[in-house]
Amino acid sequence: MKRWKVGPFLVIASILLPLLAFSQDGVEMKVGDVFADRESGSPVLVLTDKEGKIALPIYIGGNEAQAILLELGRIARIRPLTHDLLYNILKVLHIKVEKVVVNDLRNDTYYATIYLLSGKERFEVDSRPSDAIALAVRAKSPIYVLPSVLEKAPVITLKREDVVEMWGMGLQDLTPELSAYFGIKDGKGVLIAYLKRRDLPFSQGDVILKIGGKRIEDIKGLRSEAGDLKRGSRTTVTLLRKGRVLQIPFSIP
Repeated sequence: MKRWKVGPFLVIASILLPLLAFSQDGVEMKVGDVFADRESGSPVLVLTDKEGKIALPIYIGGNEAQAILLELGRIARIRPLTHDLLYNILKVLHIKVEKVVVNDLRNDTYYATIYLLSGKERFEVDSRPSDAIALAVRAKSPIYVLPSVLEKAPVITLKREDVVEMWGMGLQDLTPELSAYFGIKDGKGVLIAYLKRRDLPFSQGDVILKIGGKRIEDIKGLRSEAGDLKRGSRTTVTLLRKGRVLQIPFSIP
């Protein structure tokens, strides 16, 4: 298990826990993203809470990353993969995947439990989080993380109150935590937090790095640069998307 390197910008989750909605099972999470670490190339699974307040990155294996992405993308498989086979066996036996819980973090390694329901009997099976989550997305079962794990884990805050709307999308300055999360060493750029228009060539989670050829450091710089561009004029936007730097043509709305 690789350590998520956020250095001095590690967020202490105990400060955030009172703000999160959680049950006796823990904080309910969902798969926010799966992407490759820019430095190591290793796949990273990102869990986010349902209210969009925190993100929890977990390094996983390539096969597990593929299994999760294939299911999330609803990509058809000619023959069942390992996690498909496991889920199909459970269905034939009328065993329900009740939930999965990420319940421990020791020596930079996460641990999880799969909870199965067969009639009135419940079973608990130890698992790697990646396998448990690959199964959960197939069964559409809830995913939980215990508060004790979040207290020790390198979680990242997602502050929606810092979002500014422009061009039909929500923009946010990169914080030190977000810069570490996206692997941007100089900490300069503007995060696209959400989209309100479907005709934009961007995606939630993109980081704007340049407009035309000019480096964008923050929202203030983006507004300044955009002020020199007339509505309908064409330019290019350089952005970071899932570890890749892309240059996209863009017409000013």
